[in-house]
Amino acid sequence: MPIECIQPTSYHIDGKRGCSRVVRKLLWDVRHREFSLSDHYYFSKLATYLKEWGINFEEREEQLAFKFLSAFDILVLCYPEEPFSPREKADIKRFMEAGGRVIVTAYYRCSDRVAGICNTLTEEWGIKFRDDEVIDPLHCMDNDPLLITTSKFSPGLKGVSQIFFPCSASLEIGEEVEVLILGEESALSDIAGSNIILGASRSIGKGELIALGTSVFWDNFAIEKLDNLKLCEYLFRSIGPER
Repeated sequence: MPIECIQPTSYHIDGKRGCSRVVRKLLWDVRHREFSLSDHYYFSKLATYLKEWGINFEEREEQLAFKFLSAFDILVLCYPEEPFSPREKADIKRFMEAGGRVIVTAYYRCSDRVAGICNTLTEEWGIKFRDDEVIDPLHCMDNDPLLITTSKFSPGLKGVSQIFFPCSASLEIGEEVEVLILGEESALSDIAGSNIILGASRSIGKGELIALGTSVFWDNFAIEKLDNLKLCEYLFRSIGPER
């Protein structure tokens, strides 16, 4: 990772401001009308934790060209409502092949056609967001079957025993895709069968694509419930070898 002098508003692993080694650089895209990390009401807690973890993050509206993306290690696409251009899709692919991690999150019922927009990025890699909703009448909060919980994960999610994953769509995956998060046996989809997949990942070159069925597991309402914070740490702190 680069060693560079960041503006005083940037944060580093030692919690101090100024010029020091950046631990990780995260780009939160809003060019495609994604949820905004700077929205205090919804994401102030996540922004605070990112600072505490020493992660330097930026929210930008620039076109996702490779030259721009290459300054970052992680790209977040949280509920994109506008399509990606062919050039952006090619450069996002190049970013992953070079070692970047891309996190794509959707929502239940294909709200705002988000699932279809996400699929233009993920289907090539064997991951498809379904136009559905996942409910679980047994494993849920406040007796609301859309506010599902699960304790079924990939072994790689160390330290995570149960998460809150509300208002999620399910995923279809191909052979080379790893399941990250599964619904409980009691989880149901209105269009899918059993083994409800809620999160998945795929290695692409030196990088990785992560797809998650909901965009609200890390908002202010959900992030401190169960082990959601540990899940966020995994997503943002366990990136592979330095580029």
